[in-house]
Amino acid sequence: MTRLKFARSACFACAAALLTALAAPAFALDSANDAPAAMRLASDERAFLNDAATAGMLEIEASRLAATKSASPNIKRFAGELVKERSALNAQLKALAAEKSFSLRGDMTKKQTTKLEMLKRKNGADFDSAYVKTIAIDAHKGEVKAFKSATDTMHDDDVKNWAIKTLPTIERTLAKAESLKP
Repeated sequence: MTRLKFARSACFACAAALLTALAAPAFALDSANDAPAAMRLASDERAFLNDAATAGMLEIEASRLAATKSASPNIKRFAGELVKERSALNAQLKALAAEKSFSLRGDMTKKQTTKLEMLKRKNGADFDSAYVKTIAIDAHKGEVKAFKSATDTMHDDDVKNWAIKTLPTIERTLAKAESLKP
């Protein structure tokens, strides 16, 4: 093969590869409706669901600690109610994720694990102060903010409706938490 024919063949091969590469995103966009349900969730929706799941894990584990480490009957009562509430919300969340063929994160974040470890080292009034501030108030303030944002920004109707339905529960829990006296 002459050099000119080889150069022409290489040029055609490059052009074909370029056209294929440019056409691939268009094909991917056209086939997005055929993707599995989890693939149709936007990254912010997947992050929101995972954040809600890990927040629930932290609240449940920290509230279980309160049963033995708290000195306050009111905090123990609040923590017991929180375990029941978050267990129910987590069950709803798991069902939603399953419906979307989305696997939720199975463990807490490093930051959440650190908070739980800090609580494990405390007892009595020290535990109560840390639990009320870290879990009962600060964590719920963060959740209220995240859920309010989700009600405005989520595009998946099921995720958005779950956020809308769940937000009042979290707001009520925050109000109860703010009335706790460690």
